[in-house]
Amino acid sequence: MRGRTLAAPFVFVMAAALAAQGAAQAAEAPTGTPVTPPFPPRGKVIVAHTRESPRNGEGAFLPLADGQLMYVYGSFTGMSDTSRSRIAAVRSPDGGDTWSQPEILFQDANVSLLHPSLVRLPDGGVGLAHSKLWSATKAAKVFRRSADEGRTWSDEIPVSDGSFGYMTGAHDRFIRVGERRILNTVHAKMEISGASRKLGTFVFFSEDGGLTWRKTPQQPLTCGSNPANLSESGYSETSIVELAGGELLMLGRTTTGWAWESRSSDAGRTWSQPVQSSLPNPVAPVRLTRVPGTATVLAIHNAGVDLRSGWHGGVRTVLAARTSADGGRTWPGYREIEHSAEASTWYDYPAAYWTGDTLHVAYRSSGSDKAGRFMEVRYVRLPKSWFLQEVQREAAESP
Repeated sequence: MRGRTLAAPFVFVMAAALAAQGAAQAAEAPTGTPVTPPFPPRGKVIVAHTRESPRNGEGAFLPLADGQLMYVYGSFTGMSDTSRSRIAAVRSPDGGDTWSQPEILFQDANVSLLHPSLVRLPDGGVGLAHSKLWSATKAAKVFRRSADEGRTWSDEIPVSDGSFGYMTGAHDRFIRVGERRILNTVHAKMEISGASRKLGTFVFFSEDGGLTWRKTPQQPLTCGSNPANLSESGYSETSIVELAGGELLMLGRTTTGWAWESRSSDAGRTWSQPVQSSLPNPVAPVRLTRVPGTATVLAIHNAGVDLRSGWHGGVRTVLAARTSADGGRTWPGYREIEHSAEASTWYDYPAAYWTGDTLHVAYRSSGSDKAGRFMEVRYVRLPKSWFLQEVQREAAESP
C-alpha cells in the first residue's frame, strides 16, 4: 500500500484466478475521493487490553432508560478466535465522553461467549443475542431478555435451530422492523473439508419479544465464487438495513473482493439470492445503517482489498464510511474514519448506533507491544453532517 497513489477504495484481483473463472471480469477501483494520507487514531480507547484480556471487541450499543449508553462486547483470554471469551460491558453516563471500567455480564468455564447484539424490545425490555462457541465445528446463537435495563438477565433462549453444527453470527446485527418483528442474522459452516470451509447465512426473526425464533430461508444464502481459492468461502457476517421505501438490504462478507447483497420486500420473511454488489470489500464484515431523516445509507467497512495478500483479502488499515443515496445500488460517497500508517495496526469489526444526529462507532484496534499482539476497543462520535457532506458534494458534481 505504501509508496503508491490509490483511488478509494483500492482493489486488486489475481489475474490468473479471474481467468480461471471464464466470464469473470477484473475488479476496477471506483473513482472518487482519493485515499487520504495516514493519520493518528481518531477514536479513543474505551476498553484497553490487559494481561487477562488481550483481545476485546465485536460489540454493540444501546441507550438505557437512565440516560447511560451501554456497550457490550467479547472479552477474550487469548488472541485466537477460539480462545475463551466472556460477555463484558462498559457504560457511559455522558454520551460517550467517559466510560466505566469493564464488568463481566456472562461467562462459562466450558464455552466461549461472544458476538453480542443488543435491541430495545417492543415491550420496553432489553434483548441481547450472543454466540456460544465450543470449538471450530460447534457453535450456536442464543438470546436473553432483561426487564431491568441490563442489571439481570433471563436464561438462554435458543435462536439457531441446530440444522448445522456450527451456527454463529457477527456482533451488532439486530434490526427491528415494524412494531414487533426483530431480525438477527446467523451464518453456518455448510461444508468443512480440512482447513477449508464454506459459509451460508440465515435470518432468524421473532414476533414475540425473542421468546421464539423462526428461520428464513430454509436453505442458507451463500456465494459460490472464490476466485483466489481462499480457505474460507461463502456468504457470512451479514448486516441488514431498512431502506427509505421499506425494502430491506443485506450486505455480507465474501472472498470475491466485493460485498454481496440480498434484498427482502416483505419485512424479512423471504430473501433474494445473493449477488455481487457495487461495494468493494475484503474478507471482513460491513456494518450498514441509515442516516436519520434521510434516504442515505452508510456502509462502514474496511476499504482496502487485495486478494493476493492472504486469508483476509486485504489489510484492514483503513476503516471507511461509504454512502449511497440510491438504496445501495451505488456507493459514491467515501470518508475515512481511521487510516493507519502501520500495516500491523488494524481497525475492524465496527458497531454503530444513532442517538439523534450523532453516530456512535466502536471498533477493534489491533496492535503489538512487548507482550505480543492485542486488540482493544476504540470509540468515536461522528455528527450526521460528517457523512452528508460527502453526499452533498457528490450531488453537486453529478451532471
